[in-house]
Amino acid sequence: PFLNEREVLFRGQDIEPVKWSKDRRATIQKILGTRDLTINEVILKPEKDGWHICYTPRCKTDLIRGIGALTGNNSRTIRYDRGRIIPGNYGFLRLLKFLVEKKVHKVWLPDWMVKAHLVEVERIQKKEVIPLGMPMGNYGLLLVHQYSQAPAEIKRRWIKVLNKLGFTDLESFELFAQEQALLRGMNGGFFFQDLSFSESIDKMIELRNDQQTRRQVRREEREKCNHNFEETVCKGCRCRCNIKKCPKCDHIELEHGVQELPCNTFFKDPQWWQTPKEDFLFL
Repeated sequence: PFLNEREVLFRGQDIEPVKWSKDRRATIQKILGTRDLTINEVILKPEKDGWHICYTPRCKTDLIRGIGALTGNNSRTIRYDRGRIIPGNYGFLRLLKFLVEKKVHKVWLPDWMVKAHLVEVERIQKKEVIPLGMPMGNYGLLLVHQYSQAPAEIKRRWIKVLNKLGFTDLESFELFAQEQALLRGMNGGFFFQDLSFSESIDKMIELRNDQQTRRQVRREEREKCNHNFEETVCKGCRCRCNIKKCPKCDHIELEHGVQELPCNTFFKDPQWWQTPKEDFLFL
């Protein structure tokens, strides 16, 4: 009733199943620790004496500073590129959405992450996994679907940010939408579903189980593989880390004694005063 009175709408895509343990604090910490953006690390929960709000320190500081930044623990929004955390397709959509809709003043998106993403896009395009013109995969289709009826200013901001990132050279949202519509047919007839509450829950559980199965398969492949490493020096920051990757199983080995790449440590707990201004994207 509280939410209905204030016209808060819950749709299928807004629902996430959570297993509530006896340790309420642990459950809250788990929820906060798996959000997509840091400014979403907040929970409003009912108690006998009223409503309580829980949030992380990063949520508070990033809200105050107007910074949009992905968290480092959400497998739906991030992926690993040679051991380095970068945004995945859905991560780009979520991050840019908050900038375009002016929910944040700027987003943390270093140029090297965008370049690494575009290199991977080019690789899978050559394999004909996705056609040319889909730098965010099917999430480009989702973008067009969600914003087809948006105000002109929002569409203008979307095409501006897509141009800035090199995701398209088209000059209007309408042209971009037409291109995505054509590519939709080339990409196996991708279609959208309006799911009910229960269907959304079932779909989310199915997705999580599928991810867990695929992780287990990859783990077994790595254990059986006779690694043939390819070495590369990461130029993403001044640390210039040496990274070894097996192209057969994607196993990563870092320099001796290195447990976590410095850029990943910063991704998970950034000290914004150490960040160059050019690592932020503005509109």
